[in-house]
Amino acid sequence: MKPGLISILEGADGIVSVQGALLLVTVEEALRQSGEIFKGHEGDAIIDLAGVNRADSAGLALLIHWVRELRTSGRYLSYIHTPTHLLKLAQASDLENILPFAPAAAANLS
Repeated sequence: MKPGLISILEGADGIVSVQGALLLVTVEEALRQSGEIFKGHEGDAIIDLAGVNRADSAGLALLIHWVRELRTSGRYLSYIHTPTHLLKLAQASDLENILPFAPAAAANLS
């Protein structure tokens, strides 16, 4: 994997921001970075996807993984500022009603 393709950081406001590409070649690094954040994060999570510039089915699978990971510990998450290309990928995979996209993002699927 090329360094710098993905960056996952928790802001002072507690919102987790994803920057870069959610692709097969970045999923392993994304899991490593997110694992460190979620381990130290209590309560529900908000993940800002505005910085995602590319995504494939592996990136979509990662979003599902994060939902399951948090739900098994009794927490929930919401995806905000989801780019249209990622929403369309979720729709094509029939996952738009399974993934917790914020209402404004889901409206862009129409």
